[in-house]
Amino acid sequence: MSRLAAALATSGAWAIAPRPPGAPRALRQLPGGESNESWLLAWGGQRLVLRLDGVDAAAPGLDRAEERALQGAAAAAGLAPQPRYGGADFLVSDYLDDDGGGPDPADAGARARLLRAIHALPVNARRLVPAAYLDACEARAGTVPPGLPALARERCAALAVAGDTPVLCHNDLTAANCLRHRGRLLAIDWEYAALGNRWLDLARCAGDSMAAVEAYLGRPPRRDERNALAAARGLLPYLDALWYTLHRRGDAVDWCAVTRALEAPHG
Repeated sequence: MSRLAAALATSGAWAIAPRPPGAPRALRQLPGGESNESWLLAWGGQRLVLRLDGVDAAAPGLDRAEERALQGAAAAAGLAPQPRYGGADFLVSDYLDDDGGGPDPADAGARARLLRAIHALPVNARRLVPAAYLDACEARAGTVPPGLPALARERCAALAVAGDTPVLCHNDLTAANCLRHRGRLLAIDWEYAALGNRWLDLARCAGDSMAAVEAYLGRPPRRDERNALAAARGLLPYLDALWYTLHRRGDAVDWCAVTRALEAPHG
């Protein structure tokens, strides 16, 4: 039995009420997804998306059960599609058409406002500590250029801002992981969601856009916040390089560029 067929065979346990007639069927594979494979499903009048995981569930930073719970909390707040079931290597969620209305996912400011709403959600979840996450990634990735782990730890230390507390982080809120539905911007792909550092999450979301940072904060950033963002921006290329190395794509990594990012001033 294929992985897709095996996932569809669990439909009796999916949290959908009232239960549609018949059985779900796959209509077509959806585009996008760097590692995972997604399928559009039809079940009666219901449309669902089934994600087949392409990333090892034991990879650092992943917790599939918690992913479902956190996406569910975001869905309850109107910030994400509702998850319906999760197996060992797949997730079923509501399929929402990207209807083109509302904020543009390519607008970093719109994403930053969505991120602010995500960060405000009260959840009880595991905490993803950047330095500990690096430890786990480096242990599995094997050899990295000498000196980079120490530089990365300096960046981790510089992420701290006085008075900060961990918040629910999406950890990959790019344009590709947002959709427009009925005038609202929603977040999809909650694989790496956890309690974490807001500045690292914001740096991924906002990129180099200071306007997006101000949209998130509702004001210009203070000096300590700018320093934390600069540290986060320098750390992200190293995190990405470790991810590619872990997933056997290390030949795509430009370690010279990663080194330059880590060595750039951030305070």
